[in-house]
Amino acid sequence: MALIYLISGVLGNAFAANMSPLGVTCGASGGLFGLFALLFIDMFQNWPLLTTPWINLATLVTICLGILGIGLLPFIDNYAQLGGLAGGFFTGFVIPNFDPPAPVALRLIPS
Repeated sequence: MALIYLISGVLGNAFAANMSPLGVTCGASGGLFGLFALLFIDMFQNWPLLTTPWINLATLVTICLGILGIGLLPFIDNYAQLGGLAGGFFTGFVIPNFDPPAPVALRLIPS
């Protein structure tokens, strides 16, 4: 999760630097939107297991749109947020789910 946060933050800030080359921006919003992208991926993968999936989807979309709406204020850059969202989707699909093996002491060894 930390790796996806870092990668999506870097991609978000790189996208913001590419889209507005004369402005100086920095921040964690790209990484945070990368984690929002992971929430979207997790929600769609576990859709049948959720008790109220439509309410969860509406809540997550409302939060993302609210933050993007705040980004319409002056001196706030939405490019980093959108780049972080795209970077989060990209890294969330590229980096597979890794389930580390159980420690040796916890494995059932037939006697």
